[in-house]
Amino acid sequence: MTTTRFIATDAHPTDLQDHYSAREVVKVAIASTCAGIVLMGLITLALTANYTPAPSTMTLPECATEDSYNCIWDAEKHGNGEGRSFITIGDEDNFTIYLQN
Repeated sequence: MTTTRFIATDAHPTDLQDHYSAREVVKVAIASTCAGIVLMGLITLALTANYTPAPSTMTLPECATEDSYNCIWDAEKHGNGEGRSFITIGDEDNFTIYLQN
């Protein structure tokens, strides 16, 4: 008479030691870990393949007039040549950065 052993579906991983050697369990664990690392690398590559970083510099045109927006006013080149240079960003509620001449 032949006896067949079944593994319960709710078996704990340590219960499997009766059926698999420690060497086999380690091989499967290493292979699973390597497969996971490769999969994470492929996902990262797929997500970043078309990534273009934002430019690190911003180019603004020269201001046509002293009260213009989104531009650079160079006091040495514009007006009477004696004022302060500045950068404005925004619109009527602009943000102004004064530069050293």
